Amino acid sequence: MKNIISRILFIAGIVVIILGFIVSLMFTQHEIVTEFGNIFSIFTLSFLLIHVVIGIVLIGLSEIIKLLQVLVNHHVENEAIVNSPNKKPSVRNVNYEKGVPASIKKEIIDFYADQLIKIDDIHVTTIADVYVVNRGNEKDLIELGGFRPTIIPKGRINKNSALRELLE
Repeated sequence: MKNIISRILFIAGIVVIILGFIVSLMFTQHEIVTEFGNIFSIFTLSFLLIHVVIGIVLIGLSEIIKLLQVLVNHHVENEAIVNSPNKKPSVRNVNYEKGVPASIKKEIIDFYADQLIKIDDIHVTTIADVYVVNRGNEKDLIELGGFRPTIIPKGRINKNSALRELLE
């Protein structure tokens, strides 16, 4: 899904920069500069720099919105998979050392180590970025789709039958 606000901010940033150049060139015409001297050329340069900075800020905001839209799209896709009536989720018992990629395993272990919790093993599910973590007699669903791992709350699990089946 494209974000129209991001595109508008990007175009506005480009327009502001171009207008800054055009207006600065108009102010630097020979007869205007000779009439007012060096003070006017310093004003023109600062006018140009202000427009370039404003344009860059607008372009930067458009890039931030694009990145946020990518995160939203990823979350919506995961929710569609989880809530799909045709998709029967399952937990695949995978060897702890071979089934879970080393980077994901390290991320999950570090997440629990920060909380001083020891985990026994990790199981891969058919839902993207969702893993079942066994720790003693308890099981957690952990999601890795964001900036850091998050344990899926019991309320969300209880509302969603596909997530409930993963813990059974």
